[in-house]
Amino acid sequence: MSTVATLGVDDVATHAVMLLDHRRVDLYAEALAAQVQPGDVVADIGAGSGILAALAARAGARRVFAVERGPVAHLARKILMASGLDGIVEVLRGDAREVALPEPPTMLISETLGNFGIDEDTLSLFALLTRRCAPEVRTIPQRVEPMMALLSDSALSSELATLTSLRGLDLRLLRASLVHRVLPCRLDPSILASAPVPAGSFRVGLDVSPRTLTTTLRASQQGEVNALGGWFRAYLTDTILLDTGPLNPPTHWSHLLFPIDPPIFCEEGDVVEVALTPRYLPSLHLWTWQVRLGSELRQGDAFSALLGDARDIAAQISSGGLPPAVQTRLEALRIAFQGPAVAPAEMGRRLFAAYPDRYASEADAEQEIWALLRAYASLR
Repeated sequence: MSTVATLGVDDVATHAVMLLDHRRVDLYAEALAAQVQPGDVVADIGAGSGILAALAARAGARRVFAVERGPVAHLARKILMASGLDGIVEVLRGDAREVALPEPPTMLISETLGNFGIDEDTLSLFALLTRRCAPEVRTIPQRVEPMMALLSDSALSSELATLTSLRGLDLRLLRASLVHRVLPCRLDPSILASAPVPAGSFRVGLDVSPRTLTTTLRASQQGEVNALGGWFRAYLTDTILLDTGPLNPPTHWSHLLFPIDPPIFCEEGDVVEVALTPRYLPSLHLWTWQVRLGSELRQGDAFSALLGDARDIAAQISSGGLPPAVQTRLEALRIAFQGPAVAPAEMGRRLFAAYPDRYASEADAEQEIWALLRAYASLR
């Protein structure tokens, strides 16, 4: 089952693959057994098939709210009932930013971390939700760290060379788009060209989603570096670590590969400066990235890899998971900000003022402004 190609979170096979990820399930079970206390009210955010909610109930929680906005919520409700947990676990279907919880949680849990730990905007979501929780609410995970390393991937170089020209077909335009695409994959440890380094350490429930991640990576060998690798590690508790990196046993999470084109040549010990800017659009990985070694600069923008005309691109962004409420608000923003140009930061302040219960901060609102403006610009 783990080799089956899945079709996103609305595909039952996706949830089967996650359940068959024994490292994920076992580590969360261990963390919940250690952290759940008698009388706890737990909210499982992005509950999927309900496994974490069930584990929280088995660990002794008095009440568990399984919050899920997708159609798998109906299946979760039946699974939990068949497991004899419907008296403890209540499935609430809807966006966690908008669902009214019947009782303030004392613990928030989730594994909606994406492949890079922060992809699904979980940090800002948890920072927002903690306002509705009991004082001293605890979280699992407690902390997440996006990880990065330099890569020297000969297979990538060979494939890009092939995609320049094939059987007389000039493919340079295709290649030019491809080198801006973030590639979810399984990284072989042998292609690591630096030690892995965290690009930030974020406290779940306290820190909001970062605007930019910056770090420095030191080359561990001489040669060409043609990509960055990304993954995450999550401290479920102080002592229980979930590390999805290539040096650890595999999980259902993918690694991310950010092409560096053209490659840069590094001497052993060279320090490479890296900056990544996320756009929090689920599953699309529409990041920008910048790599600098001395005077050499390489840049990528995954938005440049989207195919088609303006309407095609807008459709891809929409299908990537913008909630219906956000899509509706796009038209409201278009009307509200007609006229003289207004800086996105000011738009973010206005949006935060209009929807203080939906955003954790003005910076969080500004991130959505950028996503919405790009979608709107594609339609013009």
